[in-house]
Amino acid sequence: MKILRIDFKNINSLQGEHSIDFRDAPFYGDKLFAITGATGSGKSTLLDILVLALFNRTPRFSKISKSEIEHNGAILTRGQKDAYARVTYECSQGEFVSEWSISTARTGNLRDYEMQVSDVLTQTSLVDKKSEVPAKNEELIGLKYDQFIKSVMLAQGEFAEFLVSKKAERTILLEKITGTDIYRKLGMKAFDKYRNIKGQIEDLEKNKANWQAELLDKEVVAEIKKSKEDLDKDLKLLSEEQTKFKSFIELKNNILNTQKELTQWENQEKANQESFEKFKINEGVALEKHKLVEPIQHDLINWNRIQKETKENKNLLNESLKEFEKINSAKSEFKSTIESLLKKEVSAKDYEQELSKFEQSVVELNRTSEKQIDEGKSLKNEIEALIRPFNLKLEKEYSKVNVQLKEIQSKSTAFITENNFTDTSISELEKKLTEIEGQSELLQKAKADVIHIENTQKEIRTNKKEISDIEELIKALPKTISEQEGKLKNENTLLENFSLKSANQKLLASLDDHRKKLKEGEACPLCGALDHPFATHIPEDNTDELDKQIQLQSIKVKQIETDLNSNKTTFKLKSESLNNLKTKLKELETTLAKLINDFKEKYNYALDTHWEEKSKEFKDAHQLHKKAIEFKNQLEITLISIPKMEKMLAILEKAQATSKQLKELYSEQVPIEQKVNSLERKWNEIQSEQKVLESKKESLVKVEKDLEKDLKDLVPKIESKIQETDLNNISEAFAALLSYEDLTQLEAKQNKLKEHKQEISIKKNSILESLNELKLKDNPLSLEELNTQFSTLQTQETSKKKDLEEINRKLSNQSDYQKKIKEIEEKIKEESKNSRHWILLNELIGDSTGKKFNNFAQDLTLMQLLHLANQRLKMLSKRYIMDSATKDEDESLVVIDKDMGGQRRSVKTLSGGETFVLSLALALALSDLASSNVQINSLFIDEGFGTLDPETLDQTLTTLEQLQEEGSKMIGIISHVSTLKERIATQIQIVPNGRGFSSVNVVG
Repeated sequence: MKILRIDFKNINSLQGEHSIDFRDAPFYGDKLFAITGATGSGKSTLLDILVLALFNRTPRFSKISKSEIEHNGAILTRGQKDAYARVTYECSQGEFVSEWSISTARTGNLRDYEMQVSDVLTQTSLVDKKSEVPAKNEELIGLKYDQFIKSVMLAQGEFAEFLVSKKAERTILLEKITGTDIYRKLGMKAFDKYRNIKGQIEDLEKNKANWQAELLDKEVVAEIKKSKEDLDKDLKLLSEEQTKFKSFIELKNNILNTQKELTQWENQEKANQESFEKFKINEGVALEKHKLVEPIQHDLINWNRIQKETKENKNLLNESLKEFEKINSAKSEFKSTIESLLKKEVSAKDYEQELSKFEQSVVELNRTSEKQIDEGKSLKNEIEALIRPFNLKLEKEYSKVNVQLKEIQSKSTAFITENNFTDTSISELEKKLTEIEGQSELLQKAKADVIHIENTQKEIRTNKKEISDIEELIKALPKTISEQEGKLKNENTLLENFSLKSANQKLLASLDDHRKKLKEGEACPLCGALDHPFATHIPEDNTDELDKQIQLQSIKVKQIETDLNSNKTTFKLKSESLNNLKTKLKELETTLAKLINDFKEKYNYALDTHWEEKSKEFKDAHQLHKKAIEFKNQLEITLISIPKMEKMLAILEKAQATSKQLKELYSEQVPIEQKVNSLERKWNEIQSEQKVLESKKESLVKVEKDLEKDLKDLVPKIESKIQETDLNNISEAFAALLSYEDLTQLEAKQNKLKEHKQEISIKKNSILESLNELKLKDNPLSLEELNTQFSTLQTQETSKKKDLEEINRKLSNQSDYQKKIKEIEEKIKEESKNSRHWILLNELIGDSTGKKFNNFAQDLTLMQLLHLANQRLKMLSKRYIMDSATKDEDESLVVIDKDMGGQRRSVKTLSGGETFVLSLALALALSDLASSNVQINSLFIDEGFGTLDPETLDQTLTTLEQLQEEGSKMIGIISHVSTLKERIATQIQIVPNGRGFSSVNVVG
């Protein structure tokens, strides 16, 4: 994964828009660069921008939200309304852009943040929701947020504390730095799970003991079962006795109920007799009278019908006379309406003829008016279509529009004459306009190509200056390297001589015991000499002085080696950069020559043409011809529309005169055809209604005569029959007649009373027989005595049932308790079986704080981290190897000093510079550990360089340059050390402006 470009606006103190492209100069070729600036200027903000654009969080804040920005004043620069952070990066899957942004609404409130990630090649978004962007970046890069900040942003300061801390503190720090707190959580989880399971089993055991305490003894259970058997027998006997007494009581109740029922039927028999007597007195008389007139019932009904019809016919004749009066009134009113419409007197026989003539006159005038209006509308539509480009509207003041058209015509003619376009057609003007536009477009292209040529010339000048600077820098390096190689050879020879002297001194010192045993005159066992001058006069031991000289000479040799390696690396890198720049210069010169040649072939312009003047000349010509076309079109429109306008005004004047004549003749809103039809229809209705009334009157007179004749024939016949009864006249006889319904009802009532009397007699005899049979079966005891004895039996049964229920409850509880105990035992067995692995896991890694498993895991992590750190340390310092402390040593980490014969000593004994070198090695190792499966080609190292002496600083930077060269890595160092600024030419400078804001400058 490699960072290619950073774009941002208004992030913390970095106000305004900024861009840093690591693919362009001066970062070209994956150079080592520095991020410099005073403390608090905003150096670390660049790293915040990087992770904000990718993960919506920063090392100083967790997830960023609108409320976080508002409450803490974070991210968005004070007083600004919007901000964004955009990172372009490449990885194994391609090149991608990830962006975070936020803005302020018109109300002044912050909107919620937005995020997106897209493919640079396809220009397509890779997610649908902003919340998916961090996860998508983790997937593309291959690192989670915590891994990313440990792999790309190396804060070596944390490791300086890590080196000297005690084991317990170091475990916590290692957990924090590597993000491996999962092992502590796993240990605590295993312990909590074991504790929960153990507690569950203990609770089950307690529950089992509680249920066992509730169980009854076997002897008690046997005694209860015996009592149950005795109670069952007693309840059976009681039930039989109750059944017997219950039947006696029911028999007693049946006898009483039957006696009551007999009394009820006797009462009904008496009531029926009373009802029959009452019927004879009231309804019976009416029924007898009806029987007397029943033979002449038909004649009486006809007599009554004729009476009614005669009366109704007289009423209808009276109504008919009233309707004749209404018809005459309608005829008079209709005559007034006709004469008012025609404005003259008209007889009834001429109504239709006069109305037809009037209608024809009105219709003719309507047609003339409509024709004039249609012709005027047609002309109006034509004129409106013609004058639409002038934004004129034909409403009521048509004459005003006509004047405006004449003014447009005059203005157009004046412009065309003034600019000599009178004899030029519109098509010729349009052709000339197209030519001008083509020439203007060609001019703009030529201008753009000149800008491209000038930019290329500028880039060539910059390239030549860089080549000159590098050639000047590396000119003296070959001679310096040769001198350093000779010096190194001489100093190595001197170091070897010091080492040989020291070895001889130590050898002489080791023979001290043998010297003490030598005696004068006896041969030496080594050389055979008889004279031993040094047996008593031992040469002076100066090995300590020699060791100091060796140590100083070693430092001197190492310094020369460092300088030599640094110069060789610089020479190699600068030589390669020089070759690349020279190649690029040739390409630029070739490109420039081609651009100039292409320009001369394509355009008829000089490179120093005054482009703005030429552009204005074309613009003025374009506007003149465009305006001429516009005035030509206006002139043509007015030449057509003005005559049409005058014709329309004449037609409108005629239409107004016709409208006035029509209004004087007929001014009603109803159409004339509808009005005439309505009047004709009304006259026809009046005449038709008059004929109907006359016919109706004749019919009523005839009916009246027929009814008088029928009544005259019927009366003598009825009167002769009435004389045979005690009735006085026809009206009294007709009143004695009963309706069919009344007759049927009275006869039915009479029959029902007779039937009910017979039914009562039969039922009464049946009840008497049943009562006698029941008395034969009756018990001699009274009902009260029977109920008392039955109640005593029920009380005994209830008492024994309660005793039985209590016994059954105890037996049921005993069974339930035994079942509960068995279920708990099965559950304990199952829980014990299922929890074996948790018990084992707790024994291996579990404890309440998670310390057991965490210490084991962190020891393994430390071993791996130290292994990777020692590989990095070889590049920074060949003197030391880092190792964990043994039980007998200080709890801080130790170093093995190879220059001191492999001596082990605490890191607390190291200088500040040496501590920084070890911290840097650990930081690089953590990056290797976090990105074991992902290639990281962008690293940012934060502070710590201020503790290094010039020699160590130079060696560290040389190592970082080698690391960058070997792995094609882009390495950025964040620092405010002035020496660092001098050594690293390429810099991103964060410069405060004194108002709380900072600017970003890229130099190199």
